[in-house]
Amino acid sequence: MDIRMPVLDRLAATGQICSAPENDGTRVLVLTTFETDEHVARALQAGASGFLGKDVTPERLLDGIRTVMAGDSLLSPAATRALIDRFLFHYPGRFPVVT
Repeated sequence: MDIRMPVLDRLAATGQICSAPENDGTRVLVLTTFETDEHVARALQAGASGFLGKDVTPERLLDGIRTVMAGDSLLSPAATRALIDRFLFHYPGRFPVVT
């Protein structure tokens, strides 16, 4: 599932696919060049099971597909960083640093 596609916003399509009772068990892997915190968060909120950048190697893409098909979740390093940055922005200083 790509984020920017004609006709229907693919994040909205992901939400429709994942929320439909007849699609129970369907897994969506987002593949995009837009690895921003907003896109990652919206994709996960819509029900996506994975999020990868289009710069992945074919082997990494196949591993990602297998991971999502197995029922696990997956984020690219850039998507993980974006979510961490978003979390730290929204919850600064709320969690003590353990050393």
